[in-house]
Amino acid sequence: MEIDPMVIAIFGHPPEGIDLSANQEIKNTTIVLSMLGISALFLAGRIAIRTQQSHLSLDDYNISVSWLFVAITAAIVFLAKPVQGNMFGHSR
Repeated sequence: MEIDPMVIAIFGHPPEGIDLSANQEIKNTTIVLSMLGISALFLAGRIAIRTQQSHLSLDDYNISVSWLFVAITAAIVFLAKPVQGNMFGHSR
């Protein structure tokens, strides 16, 4: 796999010992799902504490909706499969 000359012109050559053709899908998916799980625990804790102390505020609802969007994005990352060379179907 040859690196695009424009990428080299902007960012320079990659450091020695880095294999840009290696498959990082499992590692990336693991990190995304781990962070999603940790954030879900913190959100659940926040909601539990806030409901015990008082009613939920607007910021609690905003955080919950934001987490929902993050969860949807994580699901897309997890379920997306490469098509003809990359995730979006574009090939060179």
